[in-house]
Amino acid sequence: MTKNKILAIIVGIIAVVFLASIPMMVEDADRSKVYVNQIPITGEYEYWTNGGFQWQKFGNVTAYDKTSQIWFNEVKKDKDGNVQTDREMDNPAMAIQYNDKGKGFVLGSVRVEMPLESKYLERIQTHYGSQEKLINDLIKPTLGKVIISCGPLMSSLESVSEKRTDLIAYITDQLNYGVYKTTVKTIEVINPLTNEKQIQKIAEVVEDSLAPNGIRRQEESPFSFYGLKVSQLSINDMEYEAATLAQISKQREADMS
Repeated sequence: MTKNKILAIIVGIIAVVFLASIPMMVEDADRSKVYVNQIPITGEYEYWTNGGFQWQKFGNVTAYDKTSQIWFNEVKKDKDGNVQTDREMDNPAMAIQYNDKGKGFVLGSVRVEMPLESKYLERIQTHYGSQEKLINDLIKPTLGKVIISCGPLMSSLESVSEKRTDLIAYITDQLNYGVYKTTVKTIEVINPLTNEKQIQKIAEVVEDSLAPNGIRRQEESPFSFYGLKVSQLSINDMEYEAATLAQISKQREADMS
């Protein structure tokens, strides 16, 4: 084999290696996404938030949508009319129990915005490592916890009528600033189904002028810790168990009479 052929082979190999390496050298970043690039050997993170060509430096790139629409709108009903969810659903509705022991589900969606500051992006990437895990392991569980915490603040009938709009405000506020600190008081009410007196426990928020929006919190919001922001919370529907629907109907009849 002549020297020219050997040189041509070497050049060809170098060219193939170079072409194969191009996708690891530069990234065409989408402006609608946030990128975390982990540099090899050092393990340090770089953050791209403005789009355009970025030097990847053979790093491992993880992309997150700057904003995501999170849905929780799937339920199914059994033959008795009771609603339920299961693990096979992609976007199960969020369970809630009211202060009169009525049970149901909240269906809707919320928009979540990613932070752009490096300290928050480092936390998200270190603790979750992907958008899928962030949504499934943080956003949806936190949303479910917050919705459950809203139940004791109202009755089933109130959730249908005067406090339905309050529910949106309660959820949004607690996602941004943390779950409310509450106290429980006991009242005597008439059970609309049996017409008998019964004891009912009602939760009330603890006011604190130094806390966000004047309400004391049990803990810091995970959304706040990770720099996530929520907006455009929409409640599309409220589903109730059959017994709770009967209870709401009786309460309405009692109020009218």
